[in-house]
Amino acid sequence: MEKGATKSKGNTKSNENEEVLNNFFDQNAEKKKYLCIGKMLEKLEEMGILPLENPNLKGFMDFISTKGNKLTREEFIKAVGLTGDLITKALTNSLSIPNFQEFKYVLKRIFDICRSDDRGEVFYLTLAVPKFDMDTWTAAVFTISGRAAYFGDIEVKFTIQSAIKPIMYALAVELLGVEEVMKIVGMTYHMGKPTELNSFNEKGIPKNANINTGGIALCSYIRNVALKNKTKAQVFDYVLNFLKDLAGGKYVSFSNLSYMAEKESMSKNKSIIYHLKKKKCLAENANLDDLEFYFTTCSFEVDAHSFSTMGATIANYGINPVTKKQVLKVETCKYTMAMMQYCTPTPTWIRDVGLPAARGASGAFLLILPRQFAICLFSPRIDNYYSSYRAKSFCQALAYHYNLNIFHVKSRLEKETEERKSIKVLKPCQWHCVLYAIASSGTAVDLASMITDDTKLCLVNYLGRNLLHDAAAAGNMQCVSFFMQSCPHMLEKKDPMGFTPLDDAKFFKQEVVIEYLEKWISLKTGIPASNNE
Repeated sequence: MEKGATKSKGNTKSNENEEVLNNFFDQNAEKKKYLCIGKMLEKLEEMGILPLENPNLKGFMDFISTKGNKLTREEFIKAVGLTGDLITKALTNSLSIPNFQEFKYVLKRIFDICRSDDRGEVFYLTLAVPKFDMDTWTAAVFTISGRAAYFGDIEVKFTIQSAIKPIMYALAVELLGVEEVMKIVGMTYHMGKPTELNSFNEKGIPKNANINTGGIALCSYIRNVALKNKTKAQVFDYVLNFLKDLAGGKYVSFSNLSYMAEKESMSKNKSIIYHLKKKKCLAENANLDDLEFYFTTCSFEVDAHSFSTMGATIANYGINPVTKKQVLKVETCKYTMAMMQYCTPTPTWIRDVGLPAARGASGAFLLILPRQFAICLFSPRIDNYYSSYRAKSFCQALAYHYNLNIFHVKSRLEKETEERKSIKVLKPCQWHCVLYAIASSGTAVDLASMITDDTKLCLVNYLGRNLLHDAAAAGNMQCVSFFMQSCPHMLEKKDPMGFTPLDDAKFFKQEVVIEYLEKWISLKTGIPASNNE
């Protein structure tokens, strides 16, 4: 009886999947007869599926490449079958992020807004890079199912710097074991800069692996204990291949320029080695070569694609989403993410975001949502804690928008109970989010249809911005006019970065909006619009 019921359930599921595929074909095919391959690939990209970048979809690409530029219904269904269940699950919203297209839209909006944040200074080693652009801004998200989305200057290469520390921590746990690593570095928060020497716990060891003393101590034990039988060159190759495994074969290289710049500052860091050796925090036969090895790890070069994949491997508890290889043990990933979460990039990180993260002085930033995805962000303007301002703002907005902070106990438990296995925390936003979407691309009629007596147009969203900010940035004159007539003092409000709606319009070069808002200011102040800056 049970076998029959199981078989019936399987047949029902199969029929549902076939119906979904047929519906997709009918909606996108020419006269419901032929599906243009280019259009199909565009639709897959909207769902975060990039066949050209995913080796698991090679069979799919090989098959459709023999079919010219069109597929029949039967050929389409056969091609989808060659992808396993990835496309079918995406079409049936069965993956952990059910509406990936909406998710991408939210990421893109946050990304574009954070671009206007020009706070911070550039790390002196980063400035040593030729043709360096301090306004570079890029982001890449990679899910544990292999879906991806990229924004901004995605071809830019950058050194990992201190963002390598959690990865080296994972390598140390793999090679030495958790208990041994806990004797080398602790897992307590350090209230200070990662470069400070006074960063030891009550046991006399570095407080955590995210500070320089902890990173150097781990490098010493990896080189002199775990890999003691290997030469310098062999140790380098070992770590490089480990990083490539984490990245699923994507871009990982080494920056000699960064390494030489690091070595020039070696005299400043020798004191750390001597201090650690005096406190017996290094391996027995430790020497200055350990410091060189530490500089080497900081000088590995990645791009947003590869670094986000490294993070997704950790988020997937060691299984690389691209190669399906078990690169790290489950226990290793658990301890690594715990270290990333509690040894945070900034003093308010747990309160504001509450997710595992890593940052480097180059502007590299990695955010992980366990069993979901990883996001790599890169912007070289950093704060006093060597964290990218733009990346921090991005993560805070994303966490607030989707309620990702694990310390928001009530909401997390409710979602876990309702949707246990897929953990669909990425739900459509509430009414106020809809208003922000309309402000960007809707009409005044759309706005009027959404507004009730309880609607408070002047409130700000999770980014500290009001509706006029978004309408002005998008150049949506209908909505700009609507807001100015309904709530004109919105024009004076500044977001957390100090920008007014007029500033946003100028940043995004929305000339019609600029002229309109300057006339409003002119009417209010009595100063001709031509004199307004």
